[in-house]
Amino acid sequence: MQISAIQARGATAAGASVAAARGPGSAAAGREALAQRAAQFAMPAGGGLSLKEGFNRQTSALQQTRVFTGRAQALLVDLKKGLGDALAGQPAADARAAQQVRRFADLWQARPVATDGSVDGALRLVDAGTARQGFRLRGLDTPNVAAGDAEKLQFSVRGQASPPVSIEPGLSPVTLGRRLDLALAPLGVRVAADADGVLLFSAAETDWPAVRDSLQIKGEGRRYPTGQFSRVRIDANAAAIRPDTWQADSPAAQRQTLRAVVLAGQALETLQSTTDSALAHLAADVGAPDAEEAQRAQGLATQFETQARTASFAALADVLPATHGLTRERVSALLGRA
Repeated sequence: MQISAIQARGATAAGASVAAARGPGSAAAGREALAQRAAQFAMPAGGGLSLKEGFNRQTSALQQTRVFTGRAQALLVDLKKGLGDALAGQPAADARAAQQVRRFADLWQARPVATDGSVDGALRLVDAGTARQGFRLRGLDTPNVAAGDAEKLQFSVRGQASPPVSIEPGLSPVTLGRRLDLALAPLGVRVAADADGVLLFSAAETDWPAVRDSLQIKGEGRRYPTGQFSRVRIDANAAAIRPDTWQADSPAAQRQTLRAVVLAGQALETLQSTTDSALAHLAADVGAPDAEEAQRAQGLATQFETQARTASFAALADVLPATHGLTRERVSALLGRA
């Protein structure tokens, strides 16, 4: 644990100073004795107080999502006003509205990075770094993929080829999905069959542009051409908000965009509420340590107090560097009790 390492470094530094003052002959013995005393204050092996795995990243991602959502909502408010001005015929309002559309589109495009991958295109809140982009492949987008002749397919992503995948007559979509997933997972693409038997592909949102632009398939001349890898038509799942379809160059387009902006604002309000609830849940979760952690904390406090009360000056010299500046107020603040 980090606290133990700090204590050990402080003890070693103090011990070296004391040993040097006593003379060269006692330096080694002094360092060994001080190291032993420092170990008494170290946390137990595998112990110490710990937060839930991934807590820090998840909390940070949720906070980033709140900032992103707030900025997006503010831009939508401005855009609504701009569209209203344009529909009212105010001078130069069309150009201003078009600029506001582009500004929101730029922010929306930065969503995967701005939210640390915790919000997907459908505005669903997911674990930090796990947002994915779903898509379908033409030729593998019906439940009847295995209705024809047998064929082996091979995929290429970023120039890296997958193992061949066999398609045989009568093969179920679920089984084919598993075969494809096994072959494509090392390339960053996952596959599964949905309830209707359609094969759904997905890639991490941060990798999506590279996957989209490099995915190729090679067959045996039945479903896909044989010989060289060739590009295949990819149909990406539509996002909840599509600013790339918003226009402001005519009254009809402005009215249509205004309706889309209102719906986008409602979706962002829902996301904001969900994010706030998730943050509150994390705060409540970390604020309630389990019984084992509470008992360990009490034991550490008792052990430290006993050592500090009964130890010699040399032992206290070990402890002081590690506890310098740790006032009651700082500890209380760190524990959230200030």
